[in-house]
Amino acid sequence: MSVPATVANPNGEVDEINPKTESVTNVFPITTPCGPAGLALLPGQRLMTSCGVVLDARTGATLATIAGVSGDEIWYNPGDNRVYFGNQPIFVVDATSYQVIASIDVGDTHSLAANSENNHIFVPVTGVGVVVYADDEDQEGHGRN
Repeated sequence: MSVPATVANPNGEVDEINPKTESVTNVFPITTPCGPAGLALLPGQRLMTSCGVVLDARTGATLATIAGVSGDEIWYNPGDNRVYFGNQPIFVVDATSYQVIASIDVGDTHSLAANSENNHIFVPVTGVGVVVYADDEDQEGHGRN
């Protein structure tokens, strides 16, 4: 679970919780200014926080820090191996190289979802409705629906 800040870890932390005992079994401090609000599990037991810090889920070691990305909610899409950050703009990050692929201006939003079957991204935008995005190579679902 991502925790934006604690007294012991003012930059935030990721807490490992035992589902049976409902107790914290491990604390992974975030060492760079961050304050994570969201968390996504990536292949290879990696965790990406909503502020771009990537951790090894087994050890808590920091594997990477992606500068400039943030979001309230993040979503890992296994269909295209990308992480989407719900924010304005939406940041799109390759889950293997940790490179920012794109930033998409969408308007007032902080959440999103992805369909791993067709890789369409659904973004609720205040005053607009749900906007659907697709990769340029995809001939269906371009733009707003």
